[in-house]
Amino acid sequence: MLDRAWEGAPASSGSELESTLETSLERVGLLPWARAIVIDPELEAWVFSDSQNVALSLGWLQGMPDLREALVSRGLWNREQTKPADPKAALIVPVRDIFDTPDTQSLDCKERALSFQKGFENMEMDFSTRRLLLLRRLTRAVSESLRGQVRGYLGTLAPILRPRTVFGEHVQSNVKEVVRGSEKAFKDLQAVFDGAIREKPFNLQKGLTAPFEVESTAIETTPFEYRHVARDSTGSKSIQVTSPLKWVLSYSGFGVNRLRDLLADRNRTADEVFKTVLHLALVNSVFVLQPHVVELMSALHFTVTTEKWPEFGSLPITCLTTSVSTVRPPDDVIIESTEISGSDVFEEVINTADLANIADPYRDKLHDIAAAHDPNLVPKLTVA
Repeated sequence: MLDRAWEGAPASSGSELESTLETSLERVGLLPWARAIVIDPELEAWVFSDSQNVALSLGWLQGMPDLREALVSRGLWNREQTKPADPKAALIVPVRDIFDTPDTQSLDCKERALSFQKGFENMEMDFSTRRLLLLRRLTRAVSESLRGQVRGYLGTLAPILRPRTVFGEHVQSNVKEVVRGSEKAFKDLQAVFDGAIREKPFNLQKGLTAPFEVESTAIETTPFEYRHVARDSTGSKSIQVTSPLKWVLSYSGFGVNRLRDLLADRNRTADEVFKTVLHLALVNSVFVLQPHVVELMSALHFTVTTEKWPEFGSLPITCLTTSVSTVRPPDDVIIESTEISGSDVFEEVINTADLANIADPYRDKLHDIAAAHDPNLVPKLTVA
């Protein structure tokens, strides 16, 4: 199987090239065991055909603008060409747009798009045993460094990440603290909390009233974990996977692992569940209702996001990611690694390509300002 269009191709049409190849196959006695298949003009053009199934396979949602038009508007596809100039960039765009969509019903599409993106990245990475060991060491070094930075930043921001900074007198205290906008902030929190606590898997009818008690205000970072069923020719295996450069934010003692343990405990009390759900909702509200904090973290190359996980219903979970991502190797690599270690846990490894593509919003903003005044100034600014 090969493309028809390539430099030095011996035929001007797909059928002619196919005929030439099959003549050669017949000459060496390989027909009818082997046949020639020519993709006209090339594989990339077939992948980016005008079939709706292409967009759906990439996770593009029903009702979103036409995929081709979206790529044209981003300068990734010339209408006169049969494929995008940069096929990889064009494949990644749908994935990013899916992740920017707040529609919770698109979860399946997001998972399919993420799986596609990781698979695409994996195709370009070497996961030999030696390479995997090197990537693990690098990943842990980067993770330790960045997690230390995160803790330092969050520690510095601790005074404005206290619930009382946002909710004021609605938080139980011996000291009265009036905060502008606290009434609306409390109503927003109340709507989110009551909606989550009264649904599965919590099913508690008690709602949030003021003043409410806060037992912890120290921000805690926990590496993101998920279950993955790895499959190879011998069967399948359930693996606990950690994303070392993605963290879940919570108030100390009231994290997602604590909530999982409570839901698995038949002897849990309603009060324990209530408090844990409240503190997880609180930490999310503290960031969401203070967008300047989110912007500050972004300038430091850390992105604050809100996610909703099926296991916790509509409860918002606050996550933090970096400019550098991690990837999960192919399933056969994961299974081999866990068999050697004797453990059903695996840690994603750093995507080294991201190290060379870290954006600098501060530099880009100044670049745009300079270009708006006089494009001739931009090279001088860059050199400086």
